Amino acid sequence: MKRKSVIAAAIVVVLVGGGTATALSLPSDGGPAVAGTAADVNRAVATAASAVPGTVTGADLEDDGREWDVDVYGTDHKWHDVTLDPSGAKVRSDRVDTGNDDRDDRAPKGADVTVEKAVAAALKAAPGHVTEVDLERGHWEIEVRGKDGRHTDVNVDAKTGKAVVVPKGQDDDRATGGDDGADSDDD
Repeated sequence: MKRKSVIAAAIVVVLVGGGTATALSLPSDGGPAVAGTAADVNRAVATAASAVPGTVTGADLEDDGREWDVDVYGTDHKWHDVTLDPSGAKVRSDRVDTGNDDRDDRAPKGADVTVEKAVAAALKAAPGHVTEVDLERGHWEIEVRGKDGRHTDVNVDAKTGKAVVVPKGQDDDRATGGDDGADSDDD
């Protein structure tokens, strides 16, 4: 699955319909994406989880800010790419991902920290708007766009909820000590 992403820190897991879920959303005015507050994230999580029961492992605000791309490992043991409108309230598409990225064959590991708590921790560490969330090797990577327009990456430990701002120019994994040698799917 191709995604444009700058990995950041923090997501959370929510038990929904027998599965675990995490996701994001935006304002419903259809305008350019600027939101990404904790409430927006929670709305998108719930929408994606309702559409595809399972574990939401990532959500990316596409470059044009007009839709969310949410990754879900479904209870059907398949990866789903769920596309949501900017409000996070309406599913535009749900397709089974048949790509050959490195995670298609493995189920995600759960997190003790909920999406709501991870996003809140990230926004406390770096105020702004959430534009991306990914579950990566024991931590949530959250990208936050500040009021000045700059991006800040925040990693949130999936077990403890501790948020760490990733220093500019440093790989997210080095900030959490979680480098397993695998590259992310940054484009």
